Amino acid sequence: MRNASDALVERIYYLENARNEDLFLLKEEISMAGDKLKPINLIKNTIQDVAFIPNIKGNLLSMVLGFGVKWISSRFLGSRL
Repeated sequence: MRNASDALVERIYYLENARNEDLFLLKEEISMAGDKLKPINLIKNTIQDVAFIPNIKGNLLSMVLGFGVKWISSRFLGSRL
């Protein structure tokens, strides 16, 4: 009878430790999910994702250069006229 009781106590101890570890991991995952959902992190992650898409990156660079050239041209030609 003593062996069955000891085995039961040992099993309860094991299950309680497993539950505590699972609870700790769950709390960590909830905390990380909360951090990912903060507005500043959403914006930052979106910008990083867009920066790694080759077509968008090239198009964005072309668009910025085009606006820059137009702005410089208008400033240069505007002061000449």
